[in-house]
Amino acid sequence: MVHSYSPNGFIEDGSPELKCCCGIFHIRTGARILAILHMIFYLTAITLNLYINGIGGVGVLICSLSLLFYASALVIGVILEKRYLLLPFLIIQATLTIILSILAIGYGIVGAASDSLLYAHKNVTMVRELYEVHHFDPDDEKTQTLFSCGLLVTLIVLAAFSAYICLVFKDAYSYFKKKEEMIGPDRGYQRGKIVADTLNQDY
Repeated sequence: MVHSYSPNGFIEDGSPELKCCCGIFHIRTGARILAILHMIFYLTAITLNLYINGIGGVGVLICSLSLLFYASALVIGVILEKRYLLLPFLIIQATLTIILSILAIGYGIVGAASDSLLYAHKNVTMVRELYEVHHFDPDDEKTQTLFSCGLLVTLIVLAAFSAYICLVFKDAYSYFKKKEEMIGPDRGYQRGKIVADTLNQDY
């Protein structure tokens, strides 16, 4: 079994701590897959927007280019294992997770402690129009309950998913950092062969 040694010990690539997606992928592979999926999502969204609305002005163009740069930095960071390129994504993803969590908690508390949701169903034109577009009765209590619970569950799922993605990339960042701090041959050492490998290594 091959180990890579560092000042803090060795990195065991087969360790469960370096697995993600229910232990299916190594943290590096999982981060790469998620980064590529992010790139595909942004490319698809930008392409559809350009196809439907055109360029739409300088602001939209700058926003599109910024998203492409942001996604490209993430992909390059995980493929080349440049941990600092992961920082913008980590900051934005952590912020998004916090916002979604606050929204989910706030929505749940407000819905349980007040009549604001009932008020919105009866008096907010946009909410009533949304129901009518989908042929639902905004005054039906069952429909109101299903809609409110569905929205709450959606917020919770989005917050949990966002948090998990953030944790995957945080672990990938830590893994890349440990690899940068490793000492000795890049291909690692084998137990019982440390001295021999060190002598045979070209520096």
